[in-house]
Amino acid sequence: MRKLLIPMLVAPIVAALGGCAGLCTPENLPDPTQRDVYRQVGERVASHLRQAERLERRGELLGALSHYEKAHFFDPGRQEARAGADRLRAQAERRAEYHFQRGMGSTQRDKAGALKSFNQALHLRPDHERARQAHTALLRDPEMASLIAGLEQALRSAFRSYGGRPEEITPMQAGVDGLLAYDARNSTALEIERAVERDRRRYVDRFLQTGHSLIDAGRVEPATEAFRQVQAIDPDNDEARESLRKLQQQKDLLYFINLARYRLQKDDSAKALEYAAEALAIDGENPEALALLVQARTAEVERWIAQARESLGRGEYVSAVDYLQKALDSERVGPETERVLADFDATLERELPRILEAAQRFYEAKRFEESLKLFEYILRIDPENSVGRTYAPKINYRLKTIESLE
Repeated sequence: MRKLLIPMLVAPIVAALGGCAGLCTPENLPDPTQRDVYRQVGERVASHLRQAERLERRGELLGALSHYEKAHFFDPGRQEARAGADRLRAQAERRAEYHFQRGMGSTQRDKAGALKSFNQALHLRPDHERARQAHTALLRDPEMASLIAGLEQALRSAFRSYGGRPEEITPMQAGVDGLLAYDARNSTALEIERAVERDRRRYVDRFLQTGHSLIDAGRVEPATEAFRQVQAIDPDNDEARESLRKLQQQKDLLYFINLARYRLQKDDSAKALEYAAEALAIDGENPEALALLVQARTAEVERWIAQARESLGRGEYVSAVDYLQKALDSERVGPETERVLADFDATLERELPRILEAAQRFYEAKRFEESLKLFEYILRIDPENSVGRTYAPKINYRLKTIESLE
């Protein structure tokens, strides 16, 4: 079955891809064209499924059912399409019966309400014969005939002054819907609806084209407004929704890039890192965000090193080593960061004799954790240092003994 459906879709697709001789089936198309055909069919199925799920969440039963059926038509093997269509058909039948019974219960006390109920039952299930008979009988009722005639007259009057402008489309459609709520086959309402739909389609196409042109020109705000104009007259338009989502991503990206740049100017490298990471979460390849990340990480390392130098100047070797460790633990990128660390390592190496003395003093004062920290740093710089190799294991043993006794 699926192979029978594919040729029906191939003709318009192949026309765009270069055509083929004879019957266009996937088997007699070049391999790249075959892939394009199946890809486009798959995209169409996926689009119908997305629209079906969205409409179902909004309670638009028949719209959702239509998209499930289209997805199933293009790909009969797609289980969620078949299951969705079966589920919604069953719901439509139950709701049609509910509206029919509701109409039957209110025919005498609320003819207008009953007429709407029968109309809704037929909308959900066009083959509901009892609902059709009851609906037809009520349309002939003089009171209901007068109601429909009044709505038709009001709709015609509104249409005479209708200019087809974008801001007029939704109010005009509301008038059409008001009449169709009583009689879904009303010729006046359907004729005017077709005219309104032509205007809607024309403006949707125009606004979409304008929006994309503005994006190409880098004009984000006007492009956003163009796509919002599409949504004002076609709220379910997928292209406008996706374009607005991408535009919002661009705005968010620019927002975080500007924040990162500002925090760097204020010497707040930690916040700059945070904002640069947010920007890269949106676009991991953005060169400006990547450059800001490098700058922020380098600035963060420089900040720790500056604090380490201050501690070193005061002879606070443990603090200096702590700050150095923070710099080493931070994620580093680029040669500038490595140069900063290498320079400070060279500075500390010149201080090695005094660091060794401080480590021994801490040990004698039984300040084992501080002593161990310094000896471990000494061994990082000079792995063969005999004093460090003697004291570090001894201190580790003492600390583990103390911990076991606690």
